[in-house]
Amino acid sequence: MPTAVSSVAVGVPAAALVSAGVVSGLIPQLRRCGVLDLPAGRSLHARATPRGGGIGILAALLAAPSFALAVTPEGPWLPHLLLAWLPIVIFGALGLADDFFSLHAHPRLLIQAVVAMGAAWVVVDTGGRTVLLAPLIGLAMLSLVNLTNFMDGANGLVAGHAALTALWYVIVATRIAEATALILAAALLGGALGFLPFNVPRARVFLGDVGSYALGASWAVLGVLLLFSGARTEAVLAPLLPLLTDAGITLGRRLYAGDRVFEPHRLHVYQRLVHAGWSHTTVTAVFVGTTALMCLLAIPALVGAARPWRVTMLALMVAVGAAYVSLPRLVGAKARWAHVRGEVGA
Repeated sequence: MPTAVSSVAVGVPAAALVSAGVVSGLIPQLRRCGVLDLPAGRSLHARATPRGGGIGILAALLAAPSFALAVTPEGPWLPHLLLAWLPIVIFGALGLADDFFSLHAHPRLLIQAVVAMGAAWVVVDTGGRTVLLAPLIGLAMLSLVNLTNFMDGANGLVAGHAALTALWYVIVATRIAEATALILAAALLGGALGFLPFNVPRARVFLGDVGSYALGASWAVLGVLLLFSGARTEAVLAPLLPLLTDAGITLGRRLYAGDRVFEPHRLHVYQRLVHAGWSHTTVTAVFVGTTALMCLLAIPALVGAARPWRVTMLALMVAVGAAYVSLPRLVGAKARWAHVRGEVGA
């Protein structure tokens, strides 16, 4: 395994430079090609903005094997890295096609499901795991890709969450000596940091589906790698809990209400907070801060603390998630579900 210090010291700044360089050169090209998000009644933005900036993060991931080889030439971990890297790249390419050509929801979901199940079977086969895990892994990947995409609506929110999540996974991978996860997480950390200056506080470019799909697939791949290598479940899930809570509860409520769940809306917790007058920067800080708190509460699981400590921290994680979901009620009527739904037809 490449040493943790050398992997992070080389991989993170190199990935950040690749990401920033690609995004900087990409913005005028995206404008020229008309790949723009246009403001609409349910949008949180007021100006036409290029989408597809997630190509920078994808480029950092594509370069990850090169960063790793620079640290440890001909490392024995390389085949495993390429297998883990492949579904992320495929999902990123699918997101890029959607950014440019706006694929229809049902064919897009079918392609996503095929890619997710194919990746799951590869993971199960190469890892010698029971075939019963394949559907669960495929469903997890499909869900994380789409839930991450649903959460990409406020400046810096998904990219800021990505930077913190990748940093946490660097720590977890170092703790359990998982080389593939360490290299991917370092590349994601650098890629997200390189992208963020173009998206916060004012968005010069959006991640687009290429970015959110690649990030969602990355969380699924990293989660499987870390769990299979012995990481505690709480430690792996901790940074994903705010994303899963906001997107999952909103999706459930919309399904119950009979909404067309793939149509745009403003009903996520973070969207309702912006609608009530909070700035994008404030909402992003709250979301990333909630993610950081979840990671801190997972430290006992990471270091192998006794069960009572882990159970206590898990209960606190549930409380933090409930507090985040309750924020719109504390903010006031403008952030309430019924008010936003009625006002913007969401």
